[in-house]
Amino acid sequence: MTTQPDGTILYTPFPDYALTDPPTGADTVRTTYRLGGRIVAVQPKVGAAAGSVLLHLNRPLPMS
Repeated sequence: MTTQPDGTILYTPFPDYALTDPPTGADTVRTTYRLGGRIVAVQPKVGAAAGSVLLHLNRPLPMS
């Protein structure tokens, strides 16, 4: 747990999970997905409307 100067608390109980809890406003949860030890996607969820946005960081696999 880390507290920033503005009062925001950052929880990182696991290497691929982070919860940002600002003093005002919605919380943000970031989950990192790995494949073979490499980051392949990050999913941010903001507040109660935790949508299913999934940001892919890898390039598409070649079709063979």
